Amino acid sequence: MEKLVNLHINVGKIGIRLFILNVYWLLFTLAGLLVFGVVPASRALIAVLLEEHERSFDQPIRELFPRFLNYYKSSFFKMNRQFLPFNLLLLLLVVDIRLLSVYHFSGLDGGIGILLRFCLLLAVVFSLFFLRFSLQEDSFKATCKKSLIFLFGRPLTALGVLIIGTVSFCLYYLIPGLAMVFGSAAPFYLLLLQIEPKLSFQPEAKTLSK
Repeated sequence: MEKLVNLHINVGKIGIRLFILNVYWLLFTLAGLLVFGVVPASRALIAVLLEEHERSFDQPIRELFPRFLNYYKSSFFKMNRQFLPFNLLLLLLVVDIRLLSVYHFSGLDGGIGILLRFCLLLAVVFSLFFLRFSLQEDSFKATCKKSLIFLFGRPLTALGVLIIGTVSFCLYYLIPGLAMVFGSAAPFYLLLLQIEPKLSFQPEAKTLSK
């Protein structure tokens, strides 16, 4: 009975923090006019989630906002600059897929469409790995190298990340209310649980004192 009570307490403790962090993610994404806010907000979300996980989600809730803000401000210009090529690539792939769905080119759109969608999935998973490894403050080249190693050298990990993202998308589509409550926070946390056992990590920014 005690274990069941502790389980409910831990689930509630994690759930409320995921909800609050999702609200912060939405607010800071909007603060960056979506296009310029989503990447640094996602990086800040990942960083705070990692800290919370390492400390068993026992830190005071009031500390979430200053830590989120600290990560967001410190990486805003850097991450937008580094992510520019990825954003352009993702936009190009999405536009190509859309064009193929509207226009048909001699029956080749089927195979090309599958290839483009596969490339889009690879680009999305690579971007998630890049966001994760960017916390280690390596050079841009080193971060890209680590991300590529995880993408192609650890296919089961990459597949796990893809499955988690797909299942989360399907759940949010079937139960829209979940997206409003947990949004990006819950999927990102599950993604980190998939990635973190494969490496060790210490965030570069210090937790702000009370």
